[in-house]
Amino acid sequence: MNTLDDILSKISFEDIAKMQPKEIPNTSLTTLKKVIEKLDLNQMSLLFDPNQTTKTHLIKIVSYLYDNDRKTFDYLNFILSNLPKVTQKIMPQQFMPSQYDNKENAWDIIRIHPLFRAPHLSIAQQFEPRLMTSSVCRFTHIFPRIDTDYYVVLSSPTTDKFFMNLTIESNIVVNEETPVTSFPIKITDSICEGYCHFRVSFHKLVGNVAFAIFPLEVLTPSEVEACIVNRRPHVFGGEWGFCPISHSLINVPVRGINCDHKDCFDLHAFISSSLCTRIWKCPICGNKLPFEEICIDDDAYKEMRTAFLENPDFALQQLGTGSSQA
Repeated sequence: MNTLDDILSKISFEDIAKMQPKEIPNTSLTTLKKVIEKLDLNQMSLLFDPNQTTKTHLIKIVSYLYDNDRKTFDYLNFILSNLPKVTQKIMPQQFMPSQYDNKENAWDIIRIHPLFRAPHLSIAQQFEPRLMTSSVCRFTHIFPRIDTDYYVVLSSPTTDKFFMNLTIESNIVVNEETPVTSFPIKITDSICEGYCHFRVSFHKLVGNVAFAIFPLEVLTPSEVEACIVNRRPHVFGGEWGFCPISHSLINVPVRGINCDHKDCFDLHAFISSSLCTRIWKCPICGNKLPFEEICIDDDAYKEMRTAFLENPDFALQQLGTGSSQA
């Protein structure tokens, strides 16, 4: 199938420069959208069929836009990239399920990690999640300028490990050789303000996966602590002291709800380390430890608070003891 660039390369732009299409009095996105909405899929597919003479009028319009208004051309290219790949008249049996169908199902599946929040709800709602299969999906997003980072969020009812290829513009962001999880994937450095083109495919995928792009923020340390202390089940009988991650005195003693040991580690040191390495494992036993399974040890927490209240210099004394033992 010919690409749009292949067709454009065969057009004389000298002739086009003399033309002012009446169908597009100005090349605004609003006007172009009105033109496109009047076309059916068969008419749009003519752009890809060099054997059709009736395509000439549409090609001239596209050529004019390409030469004078790149944003408008990008909008049309976005529409075309999501059409079925056909070379003849489109028949009903040739239709593939649209990536934009089942939006309700995609919203039902998608889950934002509890360590994050969406501060710009109005913007987040503009990024409709897509229900994807193993087939390649190409689409375009427009990104407004905001101070928040953008993340890819993956959710599936059948798996938490995804072998995904993700390319944004010409940047390979994720390669299927390194599997990813449902933990949000930061893509801020790979996108730019305005239109960005995406190519997504999955390998070894069973069933569907909901793919979404949201502006997200990581919870502050105090919010994370409140989440663990107030909303999670507690464990008991733990021991606390120096954190094996930070090698400093533990401030918030936690351990995994399924861990067998009594030793604790510091909540904030674990979160910071896991965000950096993307490895969520208990630093003591090495077992898998997602954020959802972290629990505060009630006994260690109360003992630590009591020690600090009774002796404000407790931390300095322990630091000196730890240093001398080292």
